[in-house]
Amino acid sequence: MQRHRSCTTLVLALTLAGCASVPADHGLADVQSASMERGASGVPEAGPRNCDDQAAGIAPLLADALTAEVAVRIALLCNPALAAEYARLGIARAEAFRAGHINNPALTVSALDTNAENAAAQLGVGIVQSFTSLILRGPRQRLAEGELLRTEQLLAGSVLTLAARVKSAYYALIGAEQAATLRNAAAAAAHVSADLAMSFHAAGNIAARELALEQAAAAQADGAARGARNTALDARAELQRLLGIAPDLTWRVPDTLPLPVAECTSPDSPAR
Repeated sequence: MQRHRSCTTLVLALTLAGCASVPADHGLADVQSASMERGASGVPEAGPRNCDDQAAGIAPLLADALTAEVAVRIALLCNPALAAEYARLGIARAEAFRAGHINNPALTVSALDTNAENAAAQLGVGIVQSFTSLILRGPRQRLAEGELLRTEQLLAGSVLTLAARVKSAYYALIGAEQAATLRNAAAAAAHVSADLAMSFHAAGNIAARELALEQAAAAQADGAARGARNTALDARAELQRLLGIAPDLTWRVPDTLPLPVAECTSPDSPAR
């Protein structure tokens, strides 16, 4: 009887462990720590949000010209592809939690009546639990935890990759807009030269060949300016896609990049 009671207690202890709730943390703290250890900064504690909503709180970040760090921060808050990676982490976390717990037991209650006179009904209570799930619990849990760790590492890599791509697109946009500005100025100067050549040709100072060359140079400058503007538009669209913000939101980047530091003044820098 004592042995039967001990076995019943053991089964109850094992089966009731399957009634716990899923923890609130979905592995985000581990991803944040791993990303920051690899050089990423500004990694949010939660995953990206829907930045089309005014309640997303990104309007203050878009008020001034974006810096590279602010652009990365917005992308980590709003990028939809990164949000999908966070969702996969939540699924892997739930699978790991479920793998570590066995199925809830089934409680059975039975009553056996008899036709004998003055005979009491026989009542029975039982608990049914699959011992297969108990045996496979360890391997299943190790497999799920390994998959969770893999998903966390992939997400940390996605965070770093997104940050690098945003910075690359940010600098590419500023460079493309500067190139477009220079091409527009060159096209305007070429048109001024062509107009002046037309006046000279009308006065008989230059031949038709020189006038045609000036007009061809102006047309060529127009084509280069249009190409530079298209390149800048493509660069802006690429950065906006990485940021994950709505097309109707207004944002801008600086006209020029800051000059590089002439000399490092850090106290940790080696003396020359």
